[in-house]
Amino acid sequence: MVNVVDNSTLGIWALSVDSLSNIRESRLGLVLRSPKGVVVEQAINCEFKTINNEVEYETLIAGLNLAKSLRVKRIKVSRDPQLIVRQFQGSYETRDPKMAAYLDIT
Repeated sequence: MVNVVDNSTLGIWALSVDSLSNIRESRLGLVLRSPKGVVVEQAINCEFKTINNEVEYETLIAGLNLAKSLRVKRIKVSRDPQLIVRQFQGSYETRDPKMAAYLDIT
């Protein structure tokens, strides 16, 4: 899912993230779009086993690290489902200690 809102006048980058986790593999997909429409895509294979929520956090962390490496100042994150983003924003509570540790990283 790519953010199609025109953020060019606002200087806001758009980060869309997606992930896959099963018993064999975990994969992360990132699309970072600059306000002027330049697109940076990354696909990452994890070499460790994760559960769905963990891979969601790994994807968000990877995307934020990519944005940080490009010195992005303003960013809008699109994610479906929104569980991780809402935990990050504080709308949803994080009860699991492992998930809380991921939230501390972001």
